[in-house]
Amino acid sequence: MLKAYKYLFFLLLFPVIVSAQQSVGLNFGGIQEDIGYDVIQCSDGGFLLGGSTKSFGAGNLDIYLIKLNENGNTEWIKTFGREYDDLIRSVIEVNDGYIIVGDSWNNGYFRLDVYITKIDYQGNIIWENLYETPSKNTGYDVLELKDKNIMILGYSREVDPSGDILLMKTDSEGVVIWKKEFGTQYDDYGIELCEFDTDKILIIGTKAGFYDEVYSTYFNSHDADIMLICVDYEGNELWQTIYGGDGHDFGYSVTTIGDSIYVCGSTQSEGNGSFDMLLLKIDKQGNKLWSKTFGGTEYDYGISMAKNQEGGMYLLGTTKSFGQNHSADFYLVKVDTSGNELWNLSLGGDLIDVAYKLSSTADSGVILIGKTNSFGSGYYDVLVVKVDKNGVVENLISGIDSTYISNLQLYPNPVTDVAKFRTLSAVNIPELYIEIISLSGKTISSFRVIKPDYSFSTENLRSGLYIYRVRKNKNSKIIFTGKLIVR
Repeated sequence: MLKAYKYLFFLLLFPVIVSAQQSVGLNFGGIQEDIGYDVIQCSDGGFLLGGSTKSFGAGNLDIYLIKLNENGNTEWIKTFGREYDDLIRSVIEVNDGYIIVGDSWNNGYFRLDVYITKIDYQGNIIWENLYETPSKNTGYDVLELKDKNIMILGYSREVDPSGDILLMKTDSEGVVIWKKEFGTQYDDYGIELCEFDTDKILIIGTKAGFYDEVYSTYFNSHDADIMLICVDYEGNELWQTIYGGDGHDFGYSVTTIGDSIYVCGSTQSEGNGSFDMLLLKIDKQGNKLWSKTFGGTEYDYGISMAKNQEGGMYLLGTTKSFGQNHSADFYLVKVDTSGNELWNLSLGGDLIDVAYKLSSTADSGVILIGKTNSFGSGYYDVLVVKVDKNGVVENLISGIDSTYISNLQLYPNPVTDVAKFRTLSAVNIPELYIEIISLSGKTISSFRVIKPDYSFSTENLRSGLYIYRVRKNKNSKIIFTGKLIVR
């Protein structure tokens, strides 16, 4: 059984705020590689983030779950994993908790196995299953059916060594009812599931594809095409269609509005750049009605989509055409049902920021997740961004006064005797109120510091790691939070 490790370190309850370059959202992670693959808004109004971590956990790569409340404050963080690599790619909420699916590199063998677990609202494991085979099998998406059975979508080399789309049906506790594979003579991936027309399921994926960021410029020898399959609840294929041209075309996300099917992906066959974000509209028999592309002259691709409360859609991907310094940035496009662009945003910093998933929110906005090399404390950190329906980036943490975030810096850090705050602008702050907090959450000390150097002694603090909070006065909002290392 995969053992759950709950990290109580208090530092994880604070998103990283970078003074050198202010983040566009919240960052989570440590000094190594931490990636966010999925995000949902929960029934309590908060958010659940799912991904992978190399900074925390039991193994080389572990499942990383972060629960936020509706204001973006962390409620809990959990990791699950064995000695080697474990990650999740999809999370859904059910009536008594959450179901997550991904894969596990088990016992160091050269194989992957599909992994699924159900957790309660506090992140504790209710049950889990690892579907072991001698070959490579990965899990990409999960769907709970009306009868509480579960459908898992992924990739398998169990039957066809070249790789096929894997569809598994389990009961409500993850026990396999049946497994089926779909594919061609090439490497075929199933990425996302969508219920359709009351009694059908759509599978979107790619024929002769690969699961990787498009901007990495890796290409198969055979050109990839979008593959859309419609099945019934028993996995019987009703129809299958292929969309694509002379270049690579990838299918990543699917949704329905009325009788119409919409597919989000990437294309080399259409558009202006070496890759463009692609939106397809398809009728209920699988016939293509139209296609639209979005992007510039470089790499721009789509990886996730969701309906919004106003009847249109949000499309998410990664852009190099519109990124800062031509680096990869999140790329968000809002469209109507005719595919007309209403607005777009590129979100990121000077380095690489890659988007993986979005979810519509109850306020008609959207929340995005991915990885960032521009912000945070590690090689990559989880990046979460909330955007309202008008394309305005929201401050997820309502309790922090962001007016002052980029204007303060603690130095030296680590500190041996005396620490000081410096202001990075001409903002007039005559005094600051400081709280020093242990990793267990206990307030060690609180005090007032004044201009010009805002200095304070650390001689009464034991060596170790602490959290500090800064306010303008004792009863005001937090204007800064960070980590303090005492030697």
